Amino acid sequence: MWELFGYHISNDIYHGIFGQWKKYSIGIAVMILICLQFLPMLEFVRLTDGPPVSFGDYLFHVFKGMAIIDSNDMSRDINVFWIIYNFIISFIVSYYPFKDLNGYGQQILIRSQKRSYWWVSKCVWTFLCVLIYYLLTYFTISIFVLISGGTFDLIPQYSIQGVDAVVLNIGVIVLIGIVLPMLTSLCFSLLQLLLSLIFKPILSIMIILALMTFSIFICTDWSIGNYTMVARSVYLTENGVDPTNGLIIMSVISVLSIITGLVIFKRKDIFSN
Repeated sequence: MWELFGYHISNDIYHGIFGQWKKYSIGIAVMILICLQFLPMLEFVRLTDGPPVSFGDYLFHVFKGMAIIDSNDMSRDINVFWIIYNFIISFIVSYYPFKDLNGYGQQILIRSQKRSYWWVSKCVWTFLCVLIYYLLTYFTISIFVLISGGTFDLIPQYSIQGVDAVVLNIGVIVLIGIVLPMLTSLCFSLLQLLLSLIFKPILSIMIILALMTFSIFICTDWSIGNYTMVARSVYLTENGVDPTNGLIIMSVISVLSIITGLVIFKRKDIFSN
């Protein structure tokens, strides 16, 4: 059993991760551009004799997102890089699963005689894609920290982040700056994987992008794109989203996406194409 499942996993890692290195390269380029936007703050810190910037400063900048948009004032700038950064993850997990189903993966599926192996393997692959994308983000941030002579402290300097002075402990920073963004991306990706079973991959991308865009204008616990923006956390703004609710909502959506996808895939005519 484990040997047959291992064939699916190794195939997905080789073709679905290493075979998509160009997509990750695009992601790294976007990460670099986002970090370059932060460089003017280095000059501000130097002129004000402030402490060196930290890993937390860069992390906060990458995942800051945007403040809640007032319906009576739509003039606030939209963080385009936030949209691009999150869209790339959707782009990475879009076409490979069903390209694989029409290629070598189909042969492995026929040999194993277990549709559940193929689907669970794709869910594991999705998790690995998201994990690698975020690890590359942290690696890119680390390079900028080293180049700028910063520290690897997780606590940001709120005075240069454009938010009110607050005191957040390490646990909260990890929750809203690391755990929630990654879990949100995983939730979106698993949902997209499910939608690709029902619709075409391009339509699933459009639906996920629409949900992300909806999060820009609507800040509620159920609009899960808000959890990728630390500026929208209840810890930083009065009407922000609650991390605890986010953990519950996204865990439920992720589990339901996996289970529903398995049920649909077992009944799907996969050889019609």
